[in-house]
Amino acid sequence: SSVDECSSARHVSMIKFAFLVGHCAAWGRVGHERINRVAQSLLVGSQRDRIRHLLHSDVIDIAHWEDLTSSQYPPSKDLHWHQQEPEWTCASQLGNKGHIKCDDHSAEQKSLYCGLAYFFEEFASKAMLQEFPALEEPINTPKKLDVLIEPDLPESSDLRWLVTLMGDLHQPLHWLRQRAYGKEVNVSYRGEAMTLLELWETHIPRRLPVIASPDAMRVDYEARSTAWVQKVPTELFRDWAKEVAAIVCEQIYPAMEVNHADGTRSIADPFVVDEALYQRWLQLANTVLELGGQRIAFVLVDILTHKKHKKHHMEGRGIHHSTRWRSCFMKNVLLSFILVPSILALLMKHRRMGGPSLLKLAGVRLKG
Repeated sequence: SSVDECSSARHVSMIKFAFLVGHCAAWGRVGHERINRVAQSLLVGSQRDRIRHLLHSDVIDIAHWEDLTSSQYPPSKDLHWHQQEPEWTCASQLGNKGHIKCDDHSAEQKSLYCGLAYFFEEFASKAMLQEFPALEEPINTPKKLDVLIEPDLPESSDLRWLVTLMGDLHQPLHWLRQRAYGKEVNVSYRGEAMTLLELWETHIPRRLPVIASPDAMRVDYEARSTAWVQKVPTELFRDWAKEVAAIVCEQIYPAMEVNHADGTRSIADPFVVDEALYQRWLQLANTVLELGGQRIAFVLVDILTHKKHKKHHMEGRGIHHSTRWRSCFMKNVLLSFILVPSILALLMKHRRMGGPSLLKLAGVRLKG
């Protein structure tokens, strides 16, 4: 029957995916170490100590987490990749026409986006989340992840997972299963043969330039985080996923594809990566990794605030997240720029027209 055929096709697809992820890696350890190093450099004062306490290690030292968990419990490999049914293409957009939620349609619950949402909400304060505007599109965060080695992980493991998956979020090829996330694309660079996935996962991260100075990195971080603080991280994950996925369709595959007269596209086998393209991709990877490190730092600091809020809430005290305060403050500043000059102009016009002094009127009123 057609139902049996669909079930069989889905089963074959799942077997194929299991084979692929079993032979793929996310950002190699070098890539994860770099992105984590950026994140750690942005943690200041007690933030670094408090995160070290939660992780039971420094952020830099968990670059091996994927290798460790994948060897201990292979089903957990699914979490490092985006999966949806049916799979998206560059023509159809990530998720369901750009909409992503954990509904096993636009994002499977055992895949990258839903894993990010799950591990963040393990730390989130419900009271703090309520301070944000209601989401226009629900996330449907899974209540549990069946691909984990055990249902209730220690807090340090939850946070290690979150940091690692945020690194994977910033690997563009992790979002598009087409061509097996780049594993089915053979490339050659300077005579060295590899897959496109290997080029991005291991080759490029080993040739990145020196990380920018902490001061320069902090300038970028401060400028960007003012926008991030206005949204809950689970919504940011969705925005960031769309942004990184777009890189595959705009800056990776278009540079390799040949358009044919019949409307089809193909990639040479092997595709020779010339020096100009390699340098463009090198700079692109550097930008994405540094941005990912900044975002990890932001989410880690946000988690510290959530934990503090939870603690105070249990003690009967409360602290307020800065999001609304900043938003209201900025609104008041903007209003002051408009209202104060207008009021002063009216007062000056009133005086020029010979009207009585408002201060004198106020004095008479006070005496009366």
